[in-house]
Amino acid sequence: MNCPVCGRFIGNYVRCPYCGAYVQDRKPVFWLRILSILMILVGFAGVLYFYQNTPVKLVKASELKEVMNFAYARLKGRIVRVGFYSGSATILLDDGSGRIIRINAYSNVANKLKAKGIDVGCEVDVVGQVRWMSGDVRLYLTNADDFKILSCPEKSYVTLSEVFKEKIGSRVLVKGKLKFERDLAGKGFAYSLYEENSAASPVALKVIFWKNSFDIGKSLDGKIVEISGVIKDYKGEREIIVSDFKILE
Repeated sequence: MNCPVCGRFIGNYVRCPYCGAYVQDRKPVFWLRILSILMILVGFAGVLYFYQNTPVKLVKASELKEVMNFAYARLKGRIVRVGFYSGSATILLDDGSGRIIRINAYSNVANKLKAKGIDVGCEVDVVGQVRWMSGDVRLYLTNADDFKILSCPEKSYVTLSEVFKEKIGSRVLVKGKLKFERDLAGKGFAYSLYEENSAASPVALKVIFWKNSFDIGKSLDGKIVEISGVIKDYKGEREIIVSDFKILE
């Protein structure tokens, strides 16, 4: 393009480098640039909209491959184990495909999951990010709203006497009054659980609150609680490792 004043060729310059005159008809290039930027923004917004609103495909745990690393997957199944810790949660899910998959959540997501009242036996629908680590596949939950509870079994309390008949490793739901026993060298707290309105010779069951999950100290002494936990054997004695609890009185 030539300068309209001196007539010299100035190419794409808006101002002539020879005489300093401004080229007025360069405005269409300016608006073309604005239009290009707007089209880029609209295209990005469209991709983001479809990404957020396109449903994640339902798959089986056995179908997860290493090429799906960091992709999102949706699974349906039954919870077979739950563990809540300080700032994290670990859930094992069985979808009937032959592969038990581990679901991990951290920080606020883990706290929101705990508030949902998740327990063993619940049927759930979950969307998470596939992660392969050393040949092992896991599902990382990035949003607690992506963990939907479809149904849960009715609560069924087990008496303390029946706990001694259950298999080691079984998960049980018990209710009773707690009595603080001792601090486990800074690692947790041991309580004795007694049934309410127990007879003259009440059945006592040891329950363990690990400190990394429940930093409770002596605060539950004398409280009536509902406890969900796993039966363990320690030196020939039955005890319950607490995975969740609720104060009733």
